[in-house]
Amino acid sequence: MSYASPIVLKNAAAANENFVRLNADANKVNYMLATSTLQAPVFLVVGHQLTTAQDGSDRHLVKIARTVVGTDLKPRTCVISCTIAVPRNTISRVDVDNGIAELKEFLTTANVDALLRGEL
Repeated sequence: MSYASPIVLKNAAAANENFVRLNADANKVNYMLATSTLQAPVFLVVGHQLTTAQDGSDRHLVKIARTVVGTDLKPRTCVISCTIAVPRNTISRVDVDNGIAELKEFLTTANVDALLRGEL
């Protein structure tokens, strides 16, 4: 099964943003925000690294890379990513769902501000 194109995601202002599929291979798919430019692209990547070991962990990645051109005309990129590493044994979907819910709860404005300040 593959993801839709476009993928519609809400931004911080709750406005819909359309990410169109650029390309895919056996392990990942690349999207670009339809309203972004080549000078300031916004990419969405969904990827998988499946284990070959019977008792190994599969890794799944979702990444958004947003490039902004500064007043000095230099492009700078902010990358936000989430990796889910799940052992093939013992861990249940409920365990994954709990981790996702807890991470979403952690990512409040105050906690993200603390992260960006380098607090531990």
